[in-house]
Amino acid sequence: MFAQTFILPDVVSFLSEVRLHNGSEMPGTVSSRAGRRSVGKWCRTSILSASVPEKENEETKLKEKNMWNEITTEKELNSFLDVMCYFHDSCLKEIKYISGAYVNEKLNMSAVNNQRTLSMIVQRQFKNPSVVEMQFVGLKYLKLFPSDENYTCEILDATVILKEDCIYWCDCGGLSEKDIESYTGTTICASKVRWRAVDEYIGAKEIYVTR
Repeated sequence: MFAQTFILPDVVSFLSEVRLHNGSEMPGTVSSRAGRRSVGKWCRTSILSASVPEKENEETKLKEKNMWNEITTEKELNSFLDVMCYFHDSCLKEIKYISGAYVNEKLNMSAVNNQRTLSMIVQRQFKNPSVVEMQFVGLKYLKLFPSDENYTCEILDATVILKEDCIYWCDCGGLSEKDIESYTGTTICASKVRWRAVDEYIGAKEIYVTR
């Protein structure tokens, strides 16, 4: 009996060549129902790993990790805030707004804000997740009051209020709906919101660039 093992990237192949004796395998041989063929008096058994290649596994896990999570109930909202520790020790890194309006190559304008989607990258000093992307759909308004270079901009706590027809997000905790009207910090109001973990966006590199 002759056995040889090959280890290749992403695939482990175990090949065993067995000399037949009276039409049967020698004692102690390894066989498989699949991948078997006879060559003269020899039988070759090939066992290939059924696992998905490592690269595909990583891509699949990343897609699952990056799945969007809708916030439509108080339970979903509280779960999100728990995951984010109410945005403690986080910062607003980037914002991107898509109105839906545009001017085409012939200089004709489509003057309708039919998207009004605001995307926001929040980075935090914790793991699992370290970065989240929030997407506010049907934006009603954005009040942006960034701190200048004379002050630090970390978020210590945030307020998120879910209403029947909208959701509010503020970069300060403990605010009521009435307080939000006069709040002088950053405030977002939209029809709905969703979020996803995007830890691959950690760092200073710009995210919302033309690709």
